[in-house]
Amino acid sequence: MPPLPDGDVLIHCGDWSRDYGHWLDTVRFARWISRQPHRNKIVCPGNHDYAVWEQSVKAVRLLGHHGAFVLGQKSVEVEGVIFDGGPWMPLTGYDPPWGFEMGEDELEEAWSRVKRADVFVSHTPPQGILDVHAQRGAVGCPVLRRHVFRIKPKVHFFGHMHECRGSTREGGIDFVNVASNTRGTFVRDELNDITHMTMSIRGAVVYDL
Repeated sequence: MPPLPDGDVLIHCGDWSRDYGHWLDTVRFARWISRQPHRNKIVCPGNHDYAVWEQSVKAVRLLGHHGAFVLGQKSVEVEGVIFDGGPWMPLTGYDPPWGFEMGEDELEEAWSRVKRADVFVSHTPPQGILDVHAQRGAVGCPVLRRHVFRIKPKVHFFGHMHECRGSTREGGIDFVNVASNTRGTFVRDELNDITHMTMSIRGAVVYDL
């Protein structure tokens, strides 16, 4: 990985695990984040972080022990700035489902918990904002979109859609897709019945509040 730039707060928007994830992926990630020099560390799991979804209490305890606050149950305030968010995402139809997938009613209940945030962090993007998948089109969350514009944070960080790394501004909110593992082209190997995906690794995004 490229070295991380200095900053007051390090935010990770999830997917530190491979495929459906393993507990060992989260252990390795906890060790990695503990070595970073930032005074404050805030993480939001992603759909690949399956072990966190299955063992949330254990994962929160582990990451907390290594100096990272896990978003999803409550907000955290850092020097007067309120951070909040969570890992939830719409159902994808995959079997087995990815971690943190929810139906619309569950998503409504989950996002309704967030009353206020200066910095909003999720894994999935809101519908229509930096949310286009190379094969499936726009897949952002419509429930999340409604709640982000209700909450009106200064900035909303997310990842998940590797192809859409970048930023935009809408309704007075900065939206930043910070995906570092950037999905490229898909190449089909018919002989071995495998689809290969090219990827490149990009550095961290720096945002100044």
